Parts: sequence; C-alpha cells; structure tokens
Amino acid sequence: YPISISLLTSFFGRYNVIRGSLWITCVAVFGTAIVLLLDYTSVPDDTANARPLPYIEALLALAHVLLSLGLGGFHSNIIAFGYEQMESAAASELVTFIHLCLGFE
Repeated sequence: YPISISLLTSFFGRYNVIRGSLWITCVAVFGTAIVLLLDYTSVPDDTANARPLPYIEALLALAHVLLSLGLGGFHSNIIAFGYEQMESAAASELVTFIHLCLGFE
C-alpha cells in the first residue's frame, strides 16, 4: 500500500495526490451519507416487513475502501509536503505541525 502511494506521488506529484485524496474522501463521506439516508427512508412503518436496500453492504464497503484510499494518500503526503514548505522552521514548529497533521493536540 505505501508503495502504491509513492508511485502515485512520483507520477502525479505530491500536491495532486493530496488534492485527489481529499476529493476521494469527500466522495466517500457524501456517498455513505446518501446510501444511509436512502436506506433509512426505504424502511416502511411496519418494521417487521422491512428489507434493506439491495447491495447496501457492497455500497458501504466501497465507500470504506474509498475512504481508506483517500485518507492513506492524504496522510502519507501531507507531512512531507508541509516539511518541504517549512525547511527553515525550528524543530518545535515541525513537531507541532506533525502532531497537528496526525490529529494530536
């Protein structure tokens, strides 16, 4: 998996991989919301006879795969991209940047 991200980075460039990863993540999040909303609205009042939408598990699995690809591409490149921009920064600023990128506060 990291090898494929590094190949994408060398072929498309770091900035384009970050931008594409964010788009893929947004599609996955909104796709999940739409699928769950459609599934929720398809449930009749009589829940004993309720049936889920066909292929909902496959659609949710696809959304999770897209989400993992998007976040993997983003996280593997954003730290290196930020580090290139902050080469002359102090070590404490670099540590703060990395912690913010990884979600630590």
